Amino acid sequence: MLLDGQMFKAYEAVRDKWAVLDCYLSPGPIQFQGAASDELNFMVLPPNVEELVKQTARYEEVELVLKKESPLYRDPKLLSELSQSRVKDVARIPD
Repeated sequence: MLLDGQMFKAYEAVRDKWAVLDCYLSPGPIQFQGAASDELNFMVLPPNVEELVKQTARYEEVELVLKKESPLYRDPKLLSELSQSRVKDVARIPD
């Protein structure tokens, strides 16, 4: 049964906090090369519950403490590997 599976158990552990926190990670398209090309999505490799709870606690800290001082603050460590590489990328503008 799906409700006994690891995916639901992971969601169940964090769903109350996810309801009010900005814990969104865009899966984006599958990357075949470059940053995040070796990452598996949750349908292939379910998340580790302890890591998901730990990451959610970090989101909570950012939103409840740091965003009060700076509402636009975003902790780069909470971004996915792909998002981090996109932030660091320098756009090339043609001549």
